[in-house]
Amino acid sequence: MQLKTLALILLLCAPAVYAAEAAVSEGQVAPSFEVALADGQAADLATISKTRPTVVLFWASWCPYCKALMPHLQSLLDEYGSEKLEIIAVSIREDAPEDAENYLMSQGYDFLRVLEGDPVAQAWGVRGTPHFFLVGTDGRIVFDQSAHQISPKRRFGGKEIKGHSDRAARAAPAWAADLRRAIDQQP
Repeated sequence: MQLKTLALILLLCAPAVYAAEAAVSEGQVAPSFEVALADGQAADLATISKTRPTVVLFWASWCPYCKALMPHLQSLLDEYGSEKLEIIAVSIREDAPEDAENYLMSQGYDFLRVLEGDPVAQAWGVRGTPHFFLVGTDGRIVFDQSAHQISPKRRFGGKEIKGHSDRAARAAPAWAADLRRAIDQQP
């Protein structure tokens, strides 16, 4: 009986181990997915990123870090223009897909959108929000935010910052600066 239980536990854990190994990282080809365009057509990430670097942001409307980061991403898009940069906002873990759409619309963000993006997040190995990547024109991931994380105390100059909203407000500009450096290195 104990052997059967152990076998069942190992079988149940196998997909989690596989998923952890399947996470994407810098230098790898980005897993493609479909994006609905403003004109109602669809395009895939591989096609979009061929012409300009593309930020893929995994986010949720309830995430204070996402809300703090998004104005900075919009500023990057405004500065570089949609001919030189694209941003795809992939909403995950939403109670209702309209929550994400309503938030993006109310804030006036010009991002391409993927609602109900949990399958995309799983394919990319994303577990939390916000998590963003920069995909180069060769289709490879050239920047993974999680690969460049530093401790919050170091990021905030050794200060203890209390509350998610306050930490988010302090982290977002630094994340955007990291992303800007990666964008500026692109051909």
